Formats: sequence, C-alpha cells, structure tokens
Amino acid sequence: MAKNTPSGAIALYARYSSELQNPRSCADQLADLRASLGNAPEAGEPLVFSDDAISATVWQRPGLQALLREVEAGRVREVHVEHPDRLSRDIGDADRIAKLLRHNDVKLVCGNGITLDGSAGASLSFSMTAVLSENYIRELGTKTLRGLKGNAREGKATGGRAYGYRTGATGRIEVVDEEARIVREIFAMYLRGFGYARIAAELNARGIDPPRGSRRRAGRGWMASAIREQLRNPKYTGEWSFGVREWRKHPVTRKRQPRLREDGEVQRDQRAELAIVDRTTWLTVQAKLAEHAASYQASAGARGGVLHQRTNYLLSGLLRCACCGSLMQISAGTSARYYRCSANRKRGTCTNGLAVKEHGARECILAAVGDALWNPGALEHIRAHVAERLGDLSRALDAELKDGRARLARTEERIRSVAMMQIDGDRSPTLATMRRDFEAQAVAERGAIAELETRAGEPIRLPLPQELAEDRILTLDALNEAHGDVLAAREQLRRLFVGGAVTLTPEDGVYVARAELLLEAVLREKTSTPAQGGGGRCPRVVARGGFEPPTFGL
Repeated sequence: MAKNTPSGAIALYARYSSELQNPRSCADQLADLRASLGNAPEAGEPLVFSDDAISATVWQRPGLQALLREVEAGRVREVHVEHPDRLSRDIGDADRIAKLLRHNDVKLVCGNGITLDGSAGASLSFSMTAVLSENYIRELGTKTLRGLKGNAREGKATGGRAYGYRTGATGRIEVVDEEARIVREIFAMYLRGFGYARIAAELNARGIDPPRGSRRRAGRGWMASAIREQLRNPKYTGEWSFGVREWRKHPVTRKRQPRLREDGEVQRDQRAELAIVDRTTWLTVQAKLAEHAASYQASAGARGGVLHQRTNYLLSGLLRCACCGSLMQISAGTSARYYRCSANRKRGTCTNGLAVKEHGARECILAAVGDALWNPGALEHIRAHVAERLGDLSRALDAELKDGRARLARTEERIRSVAMMQIDGDRSPTLATMRRDFEAQAVAERGAIAELETRAGEPIRLPLPQELAEDRILTLDALNEAHGDVLAAREQLRRLFVGGAVTLTPEDGVYVARAELLLEAVLREKTSTPAQGGGGRCPRVVARGGFEPPTFGL
C-alpha cells in the first residue's frame, strides 16, 4: 500500500472474538474509528485491517499480522483501535506490539483515552490495561469451567455431543432412539466378527447419516476410526465423566495441547437412564478390542518390533484420489505397502478401489518431477525468474538501506536534542539514560547499515543453466532414501506442488499422477525472500504407472 502522506498513513484495526458475537462488530468499530478522525484533510484515507471471530489471545491473526507488516515497512504513522484489548489480551503479545510500534515511531490511539506515544505514563497505562485484559481472560476461563461443571452435575450438555444423544429443551442430555439403535447394531456387528472398515462400509451402503465430525470430511460418510471410537466410548453404558483433559496453550506455538487430569479431579457420574448398551455386551466388546490390540502389537513385533508410523512413507498426505478428493492412504499387503483411496477403503463411499505399490508410485513421481525440473526449457524458465528475483532483491536492498539511513538520522537528531537539553542544564538521570539508549541504538543502526552496504557491494552473477541442473535443490535423490528424514523430505516435496498435492486418476487399470510444479518453491531456495507476483509455475507433471515397478514410466 502506498503512503498517503510523507510520514505514513493512519491505520484502523478492528476485531471480535467469536462466531457467536454480532458479525457487524468489526464494521461498527471501524465506523466509530472513522468518525473519531473527523474530516481533517491531513488524515487522508486510512488503511483498514480487521480480524473476524478470532480471539485476542491468538498472535497469528491475518489482519494483525498485515497491520504489523505495514508498520515495519514504514507505511503507518498512527494505529487507531477501539480499545487496547482489540489488539491483544496476552501480556507478552501486547508488550511485543508496543515495542514494535515504539521502534517504528508509530503512535497508538485507543478509543478509551489511552494514547501510546512513547511517554513513560502512556506505556504504564497500556501495560496495566494489558495485565487487566489477560486477567479477564483467566477469570472468564475459570467461570466458564465452573459453569460447565455445574451443567455436568445436572446432566446437561458440556460440549460436543456423542452420537446417540442430543440436548433436550431443558438443556439435559437425552437418548436419540434411532441413533441408539445404530449404536447397538455396531456393537453387535463387531461381536459377529465385522472389522471397523466393514461396519463403516455397511452403514454407508445403507445411507445412514454418520456422526457430525465425519460429515465435514472429504468423502462424507462413516469412517473406520469413528466405529473404533464408538466401541470404546463408556458413555454408552451410562458412565459419564467431565474434566478428563485440560487444554493448555503452548507459550510459543500457541497451539492448544491436551493434558490428562489427575483421577481425583475428574467428575464421574453413573446415569442409567442414558445407557444404550448393556454391561455384558460392553465388557465382551472391550475384551475383544484388547485381544485385537495385543495381536496387532505381537504381529508388529514379529516384523521388527516397530509399529506403523504415519511418517514412514514419503508421499503420505500428498496423494489424493481424483474421483472423490480423499487422501490416498497406506494399506498393507502380503509383501508390500499399497496406496488406496481412504474413502473407498474406510467408508466404501468411493468406487475407486485401485491400489498402487508405495515404492513404485514414489519412484515414478520423483522421476517425473526430476525430468520436469531438469528439462532445458524449464531450466531457462527458472533462470529468467532468478534474474527477475535478483533484480527485486537489489531494489529491496536499496530501499532497506534508505530506510536504515533515515532511522539513523532520526536517532542522531534525538541524541543532539538530548545533548542540547543537558547543555542547557538538565542533569536528570532520566535524560542521561535516554541519551545512553539512543547512542546504543545508533551504534546498532550503523552496524546494520554497514552490513547492508557490504551486501549491496557484492557482485551478483546469474547462474548458468547447467549450474542450476547440478544444484542440490533440483536433485531429488535424497528424497528417495529409505532411511532419511522422511518428514522433512515430504515437506520439501510438498512445497514444490501447487496446492501441495498430487492427484491419482485411475485410467484403464493404471493410475495417472498429475500435479503442477510451483517454480517459486525452487526460487525460494535460490534467493532469500519469497517470490513476488505470478508466473512462477513450471509445466504440469504427469506420471503414468501400474502395479509393478517395471511398468512405471512417463
């Protein structure tokens, strides 16, 4: 976004937390913020950023991150929000935002009267507001948990419902007779020897609606995993519990992680009126499940003592069935591992039952990727984009140098102003500390400028096509190593494909693998910043193969 004044634009930010809140909340906040600006000509047209239905405890909010990028680029001089808690309800994040604004000489104006302008008083007010905002979240969590515990004691719903139950008009949990009949049927089929996948396929063939979670997945229908979880759910015997897990947010990744509570902290209730399966059936099924698990572990031990892991196969998570869009998943055969459509194998909702050997698919697809990248035309295409990127980097470096010198000039002017105040007789410790801080900042900025000048003076040479062909990033042999870091190799491969996926289409008894390579993934390894603009796609990759490795080829 371009500057609307020489000193940058005014930015407006709005946010509301939950889908349960009024979706007009952001629009109303922005309208109030615009009204507060008035018709002052110097205000100009503000930049607008917002986040809908995202908690203020989340750092990676698209609107907030876009705002902060504009701040760091020097295109913002003021940020206006309704209240500091719209920016963050986390003390650490609030401090991080305040430091970033202060570093870039950006003023924060809040509708509650707080203005963060670099002064000590304003910083203290902002910090106290951040503390109160985080404390509000903690108290809200405590009150919510207390309310949920009360609901659990009264037999009311406390969250997502299990299949076979619903929340009645009074808020109490009730049995859904039709779903309860399906639950009893699932237990009976398992006791008759049906496996998870066969039970799921049977229910899907009869058109029985699956649990809500399965309806949102690709392929829609009952899954083997849903059958397994139902067979293990003690609620079907009338044994209900609350608070088995607590969720804690990781301080760095911010992802919520479950932790099992101590048994004494778990609230357990026996509700005979909600029992769907009799106790004898339940105990018989649990014994059979335990026997099945022990048999599986013994079988895995005989094959080498290592259970199947999701990260063992390079293409897992990358292959999709072209017929239904579901993932292709590993299925064990007598002598090899095969990829099969998960919707066909686990639900029976897809007609594509074709299987392909894992190592054959891997070798075929990697060969096709290598041929596409090593093709002379593709190498020239890459070389042209590398040249374009190098030009972009050179211009970005010049702009960074200009900004760095401007920041240094402002810092040096502040040092001179403080020095003049000291010359005029102000010997206060605060002023002396400010001068030391500014002088340290100036040293750091001069060092950064010197580093940028060194980089700007280095000669830039465009690599030759044969050098690109020999470059490590275009060499995929490492991805085919049986004992390498499969997880890292898979992520490297995923970045090469548009959409991060390869589709497998069954044609005349063989699979045709189709994907489009994203050239910018290659360029990202050759240069230091993400690619700009479009036009970064290589030709499509097509690989054709059957069941046996010798039949694979382009």
